[in-house]
Order: sequence, then C-alpha cells, then structure tokens
Amino acid sequence: MISLVVIMTIRKEQATKFREFEDHAARIMKKYKGEIVEMVSGDAGDELFKEIHVVCFPNREFYEAYKNDVELKSFLELRSLSVFRSEIHSEFEDGHIFQE
Repeated sequence: MISLVVIMTIRKEQATKFREFEDHAARIMKKYKGEIVEMVSGDAGDELFKEIHVVCFPNREFYEAYKNDVELKSFLELRSLSVFRSEIHSEFEDGHIFQE
C-alpha cells in the first residue's frame, strides 16, 4: 500500500476548474485501484484556499501508472490554472518516504 498526503493551495477564482480536474482525477484513479480516502479544506486568505487529500494506491506501480495515464494528462491544464502550489508527501510499502 502507498499512502500520499497531497497539500494544495488553490486559487479561489479558479475553484470550479479545480473541482472539474478533481472529479476527472478521482475517476481515473479508480482505474488504478486508487482512491481519495480523506479530504479537508480550509481558507488560506482572500484569494486562496488549502485542500489536503489523503490518497491510497495498492502499490507504487499502480501509482506510477496513474501519474502516466494519458487521459489524466489531458486534464492537467485545469490543474495548472487552478492550483497555485502543491506538495506531495508519500510513503511506499517498503517504508521509503519522499516528497514531490
């Protein structure tokens, strides 16, 4: 099992685009047996808000396949327009921890 904590700072004026990307990403994630298991949102000022997702995949191969999915890549513009900053912290089944 691989667990990821994804911390995103989102532009409020682009929240609709972010939700559209998020919907597509979650649907595509299911193809690779991944899921968003927890989601928390909070205000980060007048123009931004924070959203934290806890995401799980069965293993690193499924996660890498998700990241390389052609359909997911077709929606990355929505993400880049809406997400001001993001951090990904993850722990793999072998205990290896990394940050993207």
